[in-house]
Amino acid sequence: MVNILAFVNQPPWHIKAVIIAVFSIPAVVFLLLGAFFRGFSHTRRNVGIVLLSASALSALAMLSFFCVWASPDMARYFSADIFHCFSDTVSGIVCLSLYVLIGFGLLFIPHQSA
Repeated sequence: MVNILAFVNQPPWHIKAVIIAVFSIPAVVFLLLGAFFRGFSHTRRNVGIVLLSASALSALAMLSFFCVWASPDMARYFSADIFHCFSDTVSGIVCLSLYVLIGFGLLFIPHQSA
């Protein structure tokens, strides 16, 4: 759900990147802990699955938000400024695309041993 912060347009991009990185640290720590306790043999597969599921969950949450946003009833209950907060679709799509590409890369690119 950290990737949803990429759709928020309030802080400048460099501040938003720092916020996303800070909130991603616990996710990376728990991925490494899981790899440590389970063994590093399936780490690439597990991280790929986690990244693909995280991107799918973020995409579903944002699709739901945009569908609610398109509803004519929402204009009666909320002002237009509330929905403007989530209008940075370029950075959100870039982050989602990176998650998907890295996840597919970890799952389907064959591991080459030296």
